Amino acid sequence: MPRRPATLPISADAPAAVADGARLPGFERVRAGAMLLVVAFHAALPYACGELPGLLWTVPVGEETAGRFADPLFWVAEALVMPLFFGMSGFFSGRLAERDDAAAFVSGRVKRILVPLLVGLATVVPASLAIWVFSLPLTGRISWAEFRELDLPGWVEDVLWGTSHLWYLEYLFLWSLLQVPLNAVAAAADRGENPAAARALNWLDGVMRTSWRWTLPTAGLFVVLAAEPEIYLGFQHHWFPHTEKFLHSGVCFLFGWLCWRNRAALADSAGAVGPLTLAAAAAAVPLVLAVRTTVLADGSDRLFVLPAALCAGWGLTAALVHGVSSGRPAGAVVTKLAGASFWIYVIHQPLVGGMQLGLWFADLPADVEWLLVFAAALGLTLATEPLSRRTRWGRLLTGRSASALAPRPVAAPAPTSAESRREAA
Repeated sequence: MPRRPATLPISADAPAAVADGARLPGFERVRAGAMLLVVAFHAALPYACGELPGLLWTVPVGEETAGRFADPLFWVAEALVMPLFFGMSGFFSGRLAERDDAAAFVSGRVKRILVPLLVGLATVVPASLAIWVFSLPLTGRISWAEFRELDLPGWVEDVLWGTSHLWYLEYLFLWSLLQVPLNAVAAAADRGENPAAARALNWLDGVMRTSWRWTLPTAGLFVVLAAEPEIYLGFQHHWFPHTEKFLHSGVCFLFGWLCWRNRAALADSAGAVGPLTLAAAAAAVPLVLAVRTTVLADGSDRLFVLPAALCAGWGLTAALVHGVSSGRPAGAVVTKLAGASFWIYVIHQPLVGGMQLGLWFADLPADVEWLLVFAAALGLTLATEPLSRRTRWGRLLTGRSASALAPRPVAAPAPTSAESRREAA
């Protein structure tokens, strides 16, 4: 007699669009919104009330250059944007793993994540590096003699070298590899072969199928941020993963994986999106106030940890529930933004940094500069998006294959019975 699954089964009433490989229009909006937020986040960075230790930017950051709107947007996005990306990645990684065997899954992750990372490190990151180094003497942080001789101070060398904004791809690829044994353990637990894992997954599935699902990412993020607040208030710029930052990303990736596993319950929870979004917006207010107090006091307290975890946990849950539950068509503009999101992510940072360096010499209000940089960077990345489909470099940089971009042949309609009889005659 076959064993019954030890963990909670996926509902047979799951919408077809969730259960199969169809495109989810709700996630088109989430992906487009997350990409707009990351561009706005980097555009707002020089206009925050204080700099992030470990992060070298093209222009100095400080309270005197803070923007009235750019500053709070930056700190809210700092809490929310990467949890959004890793949560979505965990969800779709769970779907891919269910469709492919382990070898095909890893092969796909190599093509879609590792290859773009390596190509980006060989092209986009050197472009960023050139702009960043050139900005140092222009903004008076090193002398022109040091620039000509590339005799960079130690404080510059310590934060200059690393994967830059492509750290997300590095972390995502590693979590994708770790997902392979996780999938095997979960499959064994579902078959009743691993009682300990089955009990843990059964408990997690039970929480995920209630309105308290938001507590899982919130609790995980709170613990990690409380242990290492520099994940939020600083930047860990290295060639290899930073342990606490890796765990921070993993909380969101694994939550996304759980959302795929419990997608039927999320599809039935559309009514929770509004309250969760309002709760995340409400948490953003004490978050900004706490951050300003912490940053201006040289990071001496941790008042921001709870509101940061709540803002991210509520916002991430709202986004994933909307992605699964919404069947409303996304529209042409949103679909275009969502389709271009990977290209925008990979190439936008040197554009943003270069434009902010040019505006360093203009006497404009901080919020005006932020809006100009955001609009120009978004426009340029969208205008150049065809390169990601029409050039070999662009396809490598975005993990696309030429065959996947080729038009699919349209199958001829099946002949009617009358037509078949005429052909036979």
